[in-house]
Amino acid sequence: MASAVIAASVALIVFTVTQMIAQKRDATQLLLPKLEQVYLLLNELSEHNARMFKLYHLAMAGDVESQNTLNGLDDLTHYGLDRGKKIVMYIRLYFPALSRVHQMLFAAEGQLNILRYEVRSAAPPGGRRLADGKRRCWPLPATDGARDRR
Repeated sequence: MASAVIAASVALIVFTVTQMIAQKRDATQLLLPKLEQVYLLLNELSEHNARMFKLYHLAMAGDVESQNTLNGLDDLTHYGLDRGKKIVMYIRLYFPALSRVHQMLFAAEGQLNILRYEVRSAAPPGGRRLADGKRRCWPLPATDGARDRR
């Protein structure tokens, strides 16, 4: 009788551990493509910012083609709002632990959007302010209290 109880207990423990491992594996298989998508969206956002700053620099230097390109962009493309919405969706649905990081990212992106708006307005910022905004906003500020290295 004791051996039957021990065998049943061992079987129950093995079953529980197997189920825990299977759940972990399933969660990993679900989240891995989502994490890859967030990574790709962040890379697209970074590339978009780099292209936009190049256009700003050229437009402020008097390049008519760059200014026409900027003027032809709709607000969703110009400010990167389409990517931002997707990133927020993925983080809120699948990676809530990254909420603080995404808030920092969008605070920095908000600063960039202010500069973007000013570039398109009648009184654009100077080249130095634009360069300072780019350096201040990307990469993200350190979260450990370390001083900004400039």
